[in-house]
Amino acid sequence: MDRRLLAIAEEVGLSHRVLDVGTDHGYLAVYLVEQGLAERAIVSDISSNSLQKAINLIARKRLSLKIDSRLGSGLDILRAEDEVDKIVIAGMGGNLISDIVLQRKDFLTDRNILLILQPMQNSEVVRKKLLENHIGIVGERLVKEAGKIYQIIIASLSEKPTNYDRWELEFGKKENYSTPEQQELFRELLENKISEMKEICDKISQAGASDGEGLIQKYLGEIKQISRMKS
Repeated sequence: MDRRLLAIAEEVGLSHRVLDVGTDHGYLAVYLVEQGLAERAIVSDISSNSLQKAINLIARKRLSLKIDSRLGSGLDILRAEDEVDKIVIAGMGGNLISDIVLQRKDFLTDRNILLILQPMQNSEVVRKKLLENHIGIVGERLVKEAGKIYQIIIASLSEKPTNYDRWELEFGKKENYSTPEQQELFRELLENKISEMKEICDKISQAGASDGEGLIQKYLGEIKQISRMKS
């Protein structure tokens, strides 16, 4: 299993029953059950081909009695009697992850379910939508694989949301990354954004547009704001 999924598994921790939405190959659920981190699991996917890959893996591992597989969209497959305590939604865009969570917010509100969310992009959308809908962010984690830094957001409907400013919505709160390794990845995440902005400034300058100087000053101001988060 890759580092991204291993990090997600660590955030799941011990679970009575975990749901892996958009499971694809089913690696995460199989790992959680094999390692004794989850008593039971449910895997779901909107793609029958992807779900079949998971079903095949589950069968090879002889875990069919412990891992249920369901074809369907998002949390539509979830039933009250499932008694799920952790839900993983990973490897999708931030907009889609937000839609999946909010689609059945009423169902989730009545249950103490921890959400482990890993957007491939638009993490700021996930945080913004969670907070707007009174869902608290209880933890954040970064993991680097193949040169890319992935953001993992842990949320709970039983926790009150806290205020996030513009850049915290995009990168997470610095204080949530508590270990030296996490702090280093956080600084690298910020540096990557600063580098992107500097490249944009260079392109604007080279283009020589009439409004170029104003745009450059705007980006330089944002770079200064992001740089403050590193200290």
